[in-house]
Amino acid sequence: MRVLIALFVLIAGLLTGCSTTVYESLPVGSMTRCDSGWPGLWNVTGRGANAASATPEANTVIITTDCRMLDKDGSSKPLNVSLLTTRDGQYLVVSNDRGTPDCVGANYTHCGYQLLRFERDGDVMRVYFPDNARVSRAIADGVVKGYQGPVPRQQDPNSEPTYRNFIAGNSREVARILREHPEFFLTEPQFVLKRAPADMPATSLVPPAPSTSTLAPTVPATTATPTQGNDHHP
Repeated sequence: MRVLIALFVLIAGLLTGCSTTVYESLPVGSMTRCDSGWPGLWNVTGRGANAASATPEANTVIITTDCRMLDKDGSSKPLNVSLLTTRDGQYLVVSNDRGTPDCVGANYTHCGYQLLRFERDGDVMRVYFPDNARVSRAIADGVVKGYQGPVPRQQDPNSEPTYRNFIAGNSREVARILREHPEFFLTEPQFVLKRAPADMPATSLVPPAPSTSTLAPTVPATTATPTQGNDHHP
């Protein structure tokens, strides 16, 4: 189920990506750990799904009632995202398995949260990734306060640049930045999820007695010791 794996890696595993944008604070808003509209059977398209070569079955993912992603063999992984609703829009707050903040730079000096822009229209959900290149230019030009971490040496001179962005500010300042700079996110969604028809066969959405000890926090824990997951090579 290659699309399920890609979706999990790109959303829940975003912290291990080559380029990243980290916000010092979360914008003012309300947090939902497992939105009631997420569980179900979804067809996935977009830049994160190779719809041209994938079969309809491979384009299907299941989100369980406790917000885990269920694979064909019955195994599941925590989605590791929370829904943040602000007065100006909604965002997904991405967490790693430990629930620790994401860090940019040496010695864990610039840590915070990764945000994806989120839209939902009925049975359609869209996920927009950061425009890391645009954010990098904004920090370099002083448009927003922040820090740019050291870039790892490119193995291939033709490869895309790697960005390590940290945007500084408290909750209200970050809310203002997000409101004034919608261009900090790509204009095309990385994923589009459309709820599958009700008659489409699927395994149970309720996983068999999940152990709460295995469920990872969906909001980065501010008291935990951060791990520097972004400064390794792609």
